[in-house]
Amino acid sequence: EIIYHAFDTASDPSKGLEAFKIATDEFDVFGILGCLDDLTSSTVAISSTLSRIPQISYGSQANYLTRNADEYPLFARVVPSYESEGEAISNLVETYGWDDIGVIFTGDDYGVGTSRMFRENLPEDVRVIETEFIPGTEILDAQMQ
Repeated sequence: EIIYHAFDTASDPSKGLEAFKIATDEFDVFGILGCLDDLTSSTVAISSTLSRIPQISYGSQANYLTRNADEYPLFARVVPSYESEGEAISNLVETYGWDDIGVIFTGDDYGVGTSRMFRENLPEDVRVIETEFIPGTEILDAQMQ
């Protein structure tokens, strides 16, 4: 018989650790489903690895979570990484035959990884103009100059 217990981490790493501690102290845990966000997943993954409990995320897409199996050996996910999105978008450029494109991306794991894979998978004859933005910025005009 499998019994599940649900905890709301509210996408907060400290709440994720608290939920992990409560779960492992009170129940016979053999696996974790979640977390949704990247930072909480990575925080819980470190603790779950130390306890030898596998974790499967249904929403975390950060490249670093699966890039190096030594860092998070018991972490898995059911959604593609951010880098996979870049490859898919480059396929759209090729399919529609676009020659000149612009790339606007954030300077975080999501933006840099996605845009890198996007550029690596583009046909060689596509001309790319790109601009990187600092994560969390709201004033795009200042950064575009």
